[in-house]
Amino acid sequence: MLTLAELLLSLSIPDQSGHDFAMVGPDDSDNYLRKLFEHAAHGFYEHSLGRRGWQVDHGKRLNWDIEDSTEGIHEILPGMQTDVILRGPLTGSNGVRRKVVIDTKFNRVVVAGLHRDETLRSGYIFQIYAYLMSQHGKGEEHRRAEGLLLHPVVDGHVDEEVTIQGHRIRFSTVDLRASAMTIARQLSDAVSERNSSGS
Repeated sequence: MLTLAELLLSLSIPDQSGHDFAMVGPDDSDNYLRKLFEHAAHGFYEHSLGRRGWQVDHGKRLNWDIEDSTEGIHEILPGMQTDVILRGPLTGSNGVRRKVVIDTKFNRVVVAGLHRDETLRSGYIFQIYAYLMSQHGKGEEHRRAEGLLLHPVVDGHVDEEVTIQGHRIRFSTVDLRASAMTIARQLSDAVSERNSSGS
């Protein structure tokens, strides 16, 4: 437990590919590492943005905006649970908050495609799209919400974004082998209002 606490505080993640550090345990799996990454990201945003008036939620469940349904649908309809949601302080005369829904992954942000060398994972895009669009009927803050898919760097840093039906969706990576200062900067950049690549 002390090792895990130190990893979270230093924003370090176990890396099985190197020889300098190894951690073996019964929970040493992709899911364990993804959850560790998720908790580290939540802790960082709680620490860095919470003191600046942001609300930082972890593991929040979302409800589908259901208009009508059959009796048994609730038994089989999948639930939605976000990793991290950031809600900025009220701004402007209309009092609208900036909202960023973050989904963390622990694999490559792109994979080989059928018709191109690399493509974003479609399932992940559909997932973040569902998180954003399912909340549309709940007010202006939700209609303007942004999405962020946050991955570790595997084969190079990625920081790209697209706006789909009014929702900005960003795809960013964090280099977990870098210094704590670099990791902190990359996590901050990932939720900045302007894309660092200038797109």
